Amino acid sequence: MAFANFHSHEIHCKIVYFGAPGSGKTTNLRSILAQTTEDVVNGKLTLSPPDPLHKPLFEFLPVSIGQFQKHHVKVHLYALPDDKLLPTLLPVILKGIDGMIFVVDSAIESLHLNLRAWQYAQRILGEEGIFISDLPAVMQYNKQDLSNAMPRALLRRCLNSLNLPDQEAAAVSGDGVLECLHIVVEQFVREFSS
Repeated sequence: MAFANFHSHEIHCKIVYFGAPGSGKTTNLRSILAQTTEDVVNGKLTLSPPDPLHKPLFEFLPVSIGQFQKHHVKVHLYALPDDKLLPTLLPVILKGIDGMIFVVDSAIESLHLNLRAWQYAQRILGEEGIFISDLPAVMQYNKQDLSNAMPRALLRRCLNSLNLPDQEAAAVSGDGVLECLHIVVEQFVREFSS
């Protein structure tokens, strides 16, 4: 999806959040919105809690992240839902993907769910002809603020077989969330400009 509009001096890219159910994909988007939207920061806009009875097909958040050279960078963030998507919708969301953030639930009891979600992400991207090793990507070790969180070194050994850049995070408080996004965007901009 990456494209540059030289007339308006904009660069657009598409980043998709993957992860196990409950890992914090939606919380990441809510945290980014809360940290980047002036109305949220100033208390003029209240974020309502997610409705457990209404499950969206996917979640989308457009974010403007500033300048690169003479271009304004706009990022389109998508979070895949916990349930498997309709087979016809998944290729549409993955078409033109420019980067990914894999959100790991750091709780030790979630390790098997993380492994299954990691295999699923690799498989569905592979079916679309996309290889994670070719994408700007980061592995986010989320929920590091919890007492049952596995240490980063152990999570790396168990999950990060591709040796992706990684970052500890606590999406509820916002710690590490923007850092993960910046890691992927910096990789994307380097590749886009070369």
